[in-house]
Amino acid sequence: MSTHAMEEAELLSDKLLVLDHGEVVCVGTPMKLKNLFGEGYRVSMICDQNDISQVKGLMKVVMPDSVFLESSGDSGGMVFTIPMKKIDQLGPIFSIMEGSASADSDLKVTET
Repeated sequence: MSTHAMEEAELLSDKLLVLDHGEVVCVGTPMKLKNLFGEGYRVSMICDQNDISQVKGLMKVVMPDSVFLESSGDSGGMVFTIPMKKIDQLGPIFSIMEGSASADSDLKVTET
């Protein structure tokens, strides 16, 4: 099987082979390849359109190494990349989302 989608390859295979112009450049498990070559994790969030700048600011405080990738227009959706070396510090991001779900919070953020 040949694919360009890492998600598909990861679901269907225990071991992956990476080709570049027909030459084998790497062989390994999906986790090994992600650890060697991956940018990190993507965190997708949805919030009210009026809260986007507040959520971006919170992300910079909680996870300074996060990178804002995109915002999806009117839906309030945002995507951030968290570097692989910082994935052990994802807890505060989920705490923000859980805390924003409480009834007394003005900020409403959900994961997608």
